[in-house]
Amino acid sequence: MDYQFRKANAADVPAIAEIYLAGKAFLKAQGIDQWQGPYPSAQTAAEDVAAGIAYVLEDAAAHVAAVAVVSGEDPFYRTLSGKWLQDGPYATIHRMAISPAARGQGLARPLFLHCLRLAEAAGVSSVRVDTHPQNKIMQAAILRAGFTQCGMLRVYDGTRRIGYERLFTD
Repeated sequence: MDYQFRKANAADVPAIAEIYLAGKAFLKAQGIDQWQGPYPSAQTAAEDVAAGIAYVLEDAAAHVAAVAVVSGEDPFYRTLSGKWLQDGPYATIHRMAISPAARGQGLARPLFLHCLRLAEAAGVSSVRVDTHPQNKIMQAAILRAGFTQCGMLRVYDGTRRIGYERLFTD
């Protein structure tokens, strides 16, 4: 199937919110407490679109994935117990989710590659991402995308996440 990766717009917010809701349900069914509160929501999606950091992956029929790519320092990443690979400018991948209809189709890898291209074009030295310690599916996808595990950090709600980084090489 042919997929298009593009910057999201206001018309995409309901579809992104649905992908987030499905992601919450998927995590809950696995007994993972990640995303079990109000975050992320339609409001989060709308804020990401307004900030110009929201992206969607879609096929001819539907949105199949959503992600935010943020350049600049993430204050929560200062809490890392461990060591980032570098101290230079970086981008962060947040709120990556794939729709239930598209799960298991190997879309995480191309989604990560699109995010990496965006970050590299922004002129940063690396990309960082985090996930819940119990989210084994996302951990595997992150490692397959060439990231290195760097340590543990605490996010907005005080919960722990595993932090990863991937450097851009010359």
